Amino acid sequence: MKNRGGPLAVLLIIGIFILLLVFIVSMQLRLNEIRKEKNDLERRVEEYEDKVDELKYQLEREIDDEYIEEYARKKFGYYMIGDTIYYNDVRK
Repeated sequence: MKNRGGPLAVLLIIGIFILLLVFIVSMQLRLNEIRKEKNDLERRVEEYEDKVDELKYQLEREIDDEYIEEYARKKFGYYMIGDTIYYNDVRK
């Protein structure tokens, strides 16, 4: 039997194998990036769903004195007479 192609055929096969290996590795890296991005997006969706639920609750909530007091405390930092206020004076 004759040796067909010789060293050139071996180099060609090795070259194709290396190209396939590089392609597979690059696709695996890209797949990992896409999975990470998907996880980040799913986490953001959950955060937004929680925010939507909170906003729906606020829309459906009855506006009474308790609600107004809570809103004033959160939004404007108001407090009631007799409340104990703690200050955190951290100097750098």
